[in-house]
Amino acid sequence: MTWEEVITSARDNPKYKEVIGQSYLAENLVENAERFHSSEEFIETLRFMEILGQKATPRLLDIGSGNGISAVSFALHGYDVTVVEPDKGMTTGTGAIYKLAEHYDLRIQ
Repeated sequence: MTWEEVITSARDNPKYKEVIGQSYLAENLVENAERFHSSEEFIETLRFMEILGQKATPRLLDIGSGNGISAVSFALHGYDVTVVEPDKGMTTGTGAIYKLAEHYDLRIQ
């Protein structure tokens, strides 16, 4: 079973509804990105990253980017983001990442 098949199967199981939502893996990719972008966890991570990189060019390497919600969120805040994601899927892989990048008109490598 592929990772994409696991996520799709979990979405169909009411038992996993909460964990799918909390993991930003619901079917609506843009909604996942919006929720993550405004989440306390991202805001705190962004604050921490800005403290660490005040004098540096804002660059980020996102290894294991998954569906790209963090890469997109950082790109929306002016970071030059490069993703490394071996999965090509539309749910948790580069297909999802590039779909989000296109939606937000972002350049993500």
